[in-house]
Amino acid sequence: MQKIGLLKWIVWASVATALLLVVLFETHVLEAGSMAGDAKTEFVVLTVAELSSLALIPFAVGMFRIKYFRNKVKGGSNQTYFTWTVTRLGILSFLMLSNTLCYYIFASVAFGYLAIIACLCMFLVFPTKERCANEMGIDNNESR
Repeated sequence: MQKIGLLKWIVWASVATALLLVVLFETHVLEAGSMAGDAKTEFVVLTVAELSSLALIPFAVGMFRIKYFRNKVKGGSNQTYFTWTVTRLGILSFLMLSNTLCYYIFASVAFGYLAIIACLCMFLVFPTKERCANEMGIDNNESR
């Protein structure tokens, strides 16, 4: 339970990195729209991004509802929970950051929407003491 602060740091660092990308592209430090005219590449990348988001976001949000992960976490140690939670946050962070980057590279709003959805989902699984205790199957009185 002591690692909750580190898990929160992962969430906020990912959001800050995405905001930094936005600032760098909006202030023209980085060149936006460098591949805006390449329709074939944009189609392939957008298809991969959409399918990845469709598969990975529900997986990451509901990861501990899957019997395999639930058994690993409830029967395991705090380190096991920490590892799987970092994996879940990493999936959502990757989707958010890659879609933010693609939004500016291809100048396509579809990537922007996918990045926003991934960002909002990070806050659906935001690590709190209560969430950690609930997902690990610990009584709330034991977690204090």
